[in-house]
Amino acid sequence: TTMAGTLMTAAGLPVTVAGNTVSFRHHLFSVDPACMGLHMLIVSLLTTLLLINVYQRKQAKRLSAGMIVLLLAAATALNIFSNLMRIISLVVLLILTDNPWHGIFGLLFLSIYVLLPLLPMIRYPIRRHGRPVLTNRLPSTVRSRRILAGNVLVAAIVTLVVMLHLFRQNPAKAPAAGIDVPGDTMRQR
Repeated sequence: TTMAGTLMTAAGLPVTVAGNTVSFRHHLFSVDPACMGLHMLIVSLLTTLLLINVYQRKQAKRLSAGMIVLLLAAATALNIFSNLMRIISLVVLLILTDNPWHGIFGLLFLSIYVLLPLLPMIRYPIRRHGRPVLTNRLPSTVRSRRILAGNVLVAAIVTLVVMLHLFRQNPAKAPAAGIDVPGDTMRQR
């Protein structure tokens, strides 16, 4: 939030930042810690791993663990930049959380600033630095059963985590601290 406010101030926009709240044109924008933008980090990292897997299979080459960690770090950096641009866009265009464009911007920025740059960033190292895959030592049926069992286990764990998250009781949110914004008053519901 601070970085977004700094960039917008440098661009000449009348912005005030207090904690995780941005004030612009008499509108307050609060960047929620559980914001969709932060959930996009998980999506981008999983997508990176899936793309690495797809291109490794297609090229019949494997990357080292260090190279995979570097690609995940690049995906994280791209995601931070994407979220920064998304916050700035939402504030400047005055798009609040209840507006459907709030979520659409998240998906759009994820696609443009994270997924599109990742495609060549993943393909090139696999072609250039990937090690050829050795022949399978296990019969394909045994290997495919192990992969299936692993995938089912991962899917069950992810489903359980999502279900627990959805059914968890959220504590009541405390009202925002009093922030003095000229010409604006805060009302309690």
